[in-house]
Amino acid sequence: MKRIVMTVGLALMFAGAIMAQEQGSGKKKVWTLKECVEYAIENNLEIKRMEQSYASGEVQLDNAKKQYLPSLSASVYQGFDFGRGLTSNNTYANRNTSNTNVGVNAQLTLFEYGRAAQKKSAEFNLNAALADLENAKDNVGIAVARAYLQVLYAKEMVGVDEKQLELSELQLTQKESLLQQGKAAESDVYQAKSRVASDKMTLVKAKNDYELALLDLSQSLELPSPEGMEVEIPTIDVMQLQATSPEQIYTEALLCRDDIKAAQYREQAAEQSIVSAKAGHIPTLSASAGVNTNYYSVKGMDNPSFGDQVSDNLSKSVSLNLQIPIFSRFSVSNRVKSAKIEKISSTIAIDQAKKSLYKEIQQAFYNAESARAQYEASIVAQEAAKESLDMQTKKFSAGRITQTEYNEAVNAWSKSESDMVQAKYQFAFAVKILDFYRGAEMQ
Repeated sequence: MKRIVMTVGLALMFAGAIMAQEQGSGKKKVWTLKECVEYAIENNLEIKRMEQSYASGEVQLDNAKKQYLPSLSASVYQGFDFGRGLTSNNTYANRNTSNTNVGVNAQLTLFEYGRAAQKKSAEFNLNAALADLENAKDNVGIAVARAYLQVLYAKEMVGVDEKQLELSELQLTQKESLLQQGKAAESDVYQAKSRVASDKMTLVKAKNDYELALLDLSQSLELPSPEGMEVEIPTIDVMQLQATSPEQIYTEALLCRDDIKAAQYREQAAEQSIVSAKAGHIPTLSASAGVNTNYYSVKGMDNPSFGDQVSDNLSKSVSLNLQIPIFSRFSVSNRVKSAKIEKISSTIAIDQAKKSLYKEIQQAFYNAESARAQYEASIVAQEAAKESLDMQTKKFSAGRITQTEYNEAVNAWSKSESDMVQAKYQFAFAVKILDFYRGAEMQ
């Protein structure tokens, strides 16, 4: 499957081999992105439908190729006559007769303008169907990668919220200890408990978001349920965006994008359809040959034997047939006009596909640029928020700041962690989307 390795690596860059996990006995099935994409492609109903369209195109091409073969047919006729009939003596008499006729005929078209065009048109249409199929597989890969990315993000956010809850519980324990020592007010303990309760709610929401992300991924895979499903956490290499431009990426994309290829194949098929339609104005020449014999018997008379009659009545024929179209009620002219209109439409479709592709690449490029800037800024913000939290934690433990001030520091750190995680995945995915448009394969 074309570019499957690249499609599999759309969201992230993975290091290491694929983990083999056993399912059953209460163990969860750990899915890699490669497994997710392959499973989705294998079970996606739209891809299955398009595979049938491709199979239909194969049949049409095979039919066009075999039009060059001669046709061969056999016929057998058996007739019975009853009652009065004319005899050889030119009189009428009551009699029963039977007549058996056997023949074999073959026909071969020697010249038919446009037959080669029909074959080429079928070939181009088949190539277009294959390109559509590959493009559909790539699109499924992108959708699965996006859903997989969302699961990773949601899972990492659960970890961030768990750390925040642990920190809040630690502070609650310290405040309760200080209260027993008479070094803290009871209101501080209540505020700490409120903070713990709030963080627990946040963690519950994060876990729910993770379960919903898993559900979305399982639906992308056509799984009946996300029950027992887990995703592998890969090693992430957040690369710097390569120094390039939308124009350069667009130039490379034109050479590898399957949707562009499909439109170009259909334009070529439309050109051949024009040639095929014009064939209605051109004479066709065919040859035919046949062998026939018959057996005739009259009841009550001495009839020659079946073998003798078959041998004596054997006839052979060879003929040439030239068909010259003169007037077809303008049906041929209208077919030519329709084929030309289809050609123009296919050319417009290519232009539309190219313009749409360029717009998509421009958006993806500037999204990647923006994602890189956001990720770099989020790293700085996260480091600053972590240092601030460490300082405020020490002050809070020493009773030098209020619970509200400490909560503000925790909130700032939590938001910076969330922003960094989100920016990291957005940037990694944006870069891989550009690689997808360029047709790059990730080894």
